[in-house]
Amino acid sequence: MKYFKFILPILAISLWSCGASSTEEAGEQKHSMDTDSTEVIINSLESGSVNITGSIEGSPIQKIYLYKYGVNPAQTIDSSEIDANGNFSFNLNHQGFNFFGIGFQSNNAALVLLGANDEIMINGSFNNWARDYQVSGTGHSTAIRSYLLMRQNFTDKITVLKSELAAIPKSDKAKQDAINEKGMAIQEEFVAARNAFVKENDDTPALYIVLQDIYDPISDIEQLKAIGKATNKYLPNSMFSEQVNAVLSQAEQQIAYTEQMNSAQGAVGIGKPAPDLNFATPEGKMLSLSSLKGKVILLDFWASWCKPCRMENPNVVKLYNEYKDKGFTVYSVSLDNNKAQWINAIQADGLIWPNHVSDLGGWNSVPAAIYSVNSIPQTYLIDADGTIIAKDLRGQDLANKLKEILG
Repeated sequence: MKYFKFILPILAISLWSCGASSTEEAGEQKHSMDTDSTEVIINSLESGSVNITGSIEGSPIQKIYLYKYGVNPAQTIDSSEIDANGNFSFNLNHQGFNFFGIGFQSNNAALVLLGANDEIMINGSFNNWARDYQVSGTGHSTAIRSYLLMRQNFTDKITVLKSELAAIPKSDKAKQDAINEKGMAIQEEFVAARNAFVKENDDTPALYIVLQDIYDPISDIEQLKAIGKATNKYLPNSMFSEQVNAVLSQAEQQIAYTEQMNSAQGAVGIGKPAPDLNFATPEGKMLSLSSLKGKVILLDFWASWCKPCRMENPNVVKLYNEYKDKGFTVYSVSLDNNKAQWINAIQADGLIWPNHVSDLGGWNSVPAAIYSVNSIPQTYLIDADGTIIAKDLRGQDLANKLKEILG
C-alpha cells in the first residue's frame, strides 16, 4: 500500500512554537528578550505609534490580549476590554517590525506583523477567531494573512485527501494511486504558490512566515536566502533571524561540503561512469549497481525517517510502473540504521522494485560516502552504459527526463 506523506498539514506556525507555551493562559505577564551588540541595528529602525481596532462576534469573554512573539514564552503586552458591540482597540508605541498575536491565548491568536505607524483593522467571530479572522489596513499584516489563508486552503485539501485515502480498501491500489497523484499535484501547486509569495514580497519582513514551509533547505536554497536577507534586515537580533540563520548556515555548509567532496573526488559527476556499489538487500543478499547495467537506473539515496524522501516516493513508484517495461529501474540505497523501519517503509510506500540495499550505517553509510551524499533525498540518473546523465531530478523534472530518454 502507498501513502502520501505531506509535510504541509502537520507543521505548527513557527512563531508559536518558538514564542509560546501550549499551556500558557491568557493574561500572564512575560519577560522580554535580552539584546546584544546588534542592538544598534534595531535602534536604527523607525519608531512610531501603532493603532489596532477590532471587532469580534459572540465573545463570552470581555477582555482580549495583545501578545508579542519572538520571546520565549510569548509576552503579553496589553489587554483591551470588549464592549457590548464586540469592539476593542489597542494603541502602542513600537520600533521596527515584529509579529504579534491578538486573542485569548498566545498559541491560538490572530497573527499580525506590525511596523511603526501602522493602522490595522481586524475582525471575526469568537468560535473561529484564530482561523477565520480578517485584516485590513496599512503595513504587512495583510500579506501575512493572505499567506496563511493560502496555506490553510492547501491544508484543508490535503486533510480531505487523507480522509478519502483512509476510507479506501487496502486492496484497491488503483484508487490509492489516484489519491496519491492528487496529493502530489496539490503539494506541487502549494510550492509554486509559496515561491510566488516569496517573489511578490521580496525584501519585506513578511518573508519570515515562509520559513515554516522550507521543507528541503538544499533544494530551496534561493528561497531560503531571500528569507534570510529580509529577516536579518527587518527583524535583526531576534529569534526570527536566529532561526533563519541557523537553517541557512547548515544548508550552505552542506552545499559547500558536497561541492568540495565532488571536486576532490572527481569521480562522481554528470558525464562520468557511475561508481559501482555492492551492498546487502533486506534479505541479506549482495546486490551490485553494475548488475543492472543495460537499464536506465535511478540511483536513489533515501531513508524511512526522511519526510521529503517519503513525499517523493509515490512519484517514483508511478514512474517505475510507467517505464519498467521500457528499460527503467530503481536502485534504492537507504541511510537507515534500523532494519525494521527500513523494511516497513519499503512496504508502506509500495516500493515494489527489487533493488533495495543498505549497510544500515545511517549518516556513516559507505555507499553514501562513495557518492558524496550529505543530504537526502539525492538521486543520480544513470544511462544504459553506466554513465551518470543527471542528478537530483524529482517530480516533473524526473518525469520529463525519462520521457525524453525512453519515450
